[in-house]
Order: sequence, then structure tokens, then C-alpha cells
Amino acid sequence: MKCFVLCLGALLLLAGCSSAPPPPRHIDNLCSIFHQHPDWYRDAYRAQRKWGVPLQITMAIMYQESRFRGDASNSRSSAYGYSQALDGIWDEYRDATGSFGAERDNFADSIDFMSWYIHHSHKKNGVSVWNSYGQYLNYYYGWYGYRKHAGHYQSQVKQIALGVKRRASLYGGQLRHCRGL
Repeated sequence: MKCFVLCLGALLLLAGCSSAPPPPRHIDNLCSIFHQHPDWYRDAYRAQRKWGVPLQITMAIMYQESRFRGDASNSRSSAYGYSQALDGIWDEYRDATGSFGAERDNFADSIDFMSWYIHHSHKKNGVSVWNSYGQYLNYYYGWYGYRKHAGHYQSQVKQIALGVKRRASLYGGQLRHCRGL
């Protein structure tokens, strides 16, 4: 019995150490996401104002990348967290912004990173911050890869980008009708 209590206590302690909250229950509804996690709305809105990137675009890409799971990982790469940022570009972001303590499993840090990345995709590759399709291709291929492929993208990736575009449109419509944010 004593061992059971100790093990249960250790499990509860470990569960309490997780920095990422559970993913939203209704990930197809942006209002529901922000009502479940009101701090996410504040973080997304802050990133939108800072980088000039519509929050429905970053949220649609985050949906595609991690389904809003802070502990999401990819066994084939170093992609991790809400943003699925790779180690190298995450380090570049932290150096460029002075956000040395930023973590990929922190929503506020991830949404700021994604907005920074989209802002720079506009500056480097001329893709409007409102162009969710082009921005997803930039996010998937990277700035150099986007230029290198110059319109010759894999059909599967183009289909995913179309899905991101539809979701960004859906989220934008929902956002206009959210109450109490």
C-alpha cells in the first residue's frame, strides 16, 4: 500500500510538471479554443499586433502542425512543440528576438515564433501575411526551399496548404463572431 501511495504521488508530481496544457476539446472552432484557453487569445493577439500577422493564419498553421499539442514531436526530425519548429530555426528565432528562454512547448513562445516566421516569409519571399496557402508552403519548405521549388511543390503538400487555407478562412469567420474574448 505504501508503495502504491508513493508511486501515485510521483505520477501526480510528474503530471504537474508538464508545462503544456491539454489540447483544446473543439479544435475546429476558434472561439471554443480561445474560450477554453483565454490566455491563448491574449498571446495570439499580442503576436498579431507585434508582427502584423493575422492570428487566424498562425492558428490554422498550428492546427496543421501539432493539433495544438505542446508536446507534439516528429520522429524523423527535430520538429517539436506547438509550432513543430526545427532546432535550427528555433535557435535563429531566439537569437534574432532575444527570446533566449523561449520554449517550443509554450503556447505564447510558439505563436510568437510562428508570427515572426510568417512576417519574415513576407519580407524574404514576398508572400503576403494574409496568404495562408503561400505562407504554409514557406513554413513547410523553409525560406530557401520555398524559393528553390518556385511553384513546383509536391501535390500532397499543396493539398495540405489548401486545407490550411480553408481552415484559416473558417477561423477568420469564426473570430469575427466570437463573444466575450
